[in-house]
Amino acid sequence: MFSVITVFSVDHVWITEHLRRVITTAGNITKRSKGVYLVRIALGQDAQGKRQTLTKTIHGSREDAEKYLTEVLRERDLGQLAPQR
Repeated sequence: MFSVITVFSVDHVWITEHLRRVITTAGNITKRSKGVYLVRIALGQDAQGKRQTLTKTIHGSREDAEKYLTEVLRERDLGQLAPQR
């Protein structure tokens, strides 16, 4: 079913590459053009079970997009993220 390419250690727990991808899908960065990145962040589900996402276009470097993603994920995890429309 799944092919295991690499295995790595995180805090002495062995996780396959496939599981690492599953764990880190809270947000992603997609390059749209030179210096333009699309950042998507999973916010969970609404009362009807529909997925909620936050999408933002970042003009700048990939590092800027990664910094934005990290900040928003932290706010989300701490419960400080403002409700979305």
